[in-house]
Amino acid sequence: MGAVITTLRVKKNKPQEYVAEKSGYSLKYFQMVERGTQNPTYKFMLAVAPVFGLTPSQLLSLAERKHRQFSQKRAAGQATTKPKRP
Repeated sequence: MGAVITTLRVKKNKPQEYVAEKSGYSLKYFQMVERGTQNPTYKFMLAVAPVFGLTPSQLLSLAERKHRQFSQKRAAGQATTKPKRP
């Protein structure tokens, strides 16, 4: 979720402070969500999505798509690695 929010924020050319303020969350909490050190709450997604002109379900859909792509790349990378020698 954090990577998606960062991507949206950068595309909209908005600083973290702006999005945090508009969503009603502290800058520290917002930064933690972007870094992935804090899981966003449902209330957070409800507040942040409109800042980007999205519904919460659209925001979640983008995050799911990003997660799926990451999982597929990771699985492909693991499949192509050489087995370790004993």
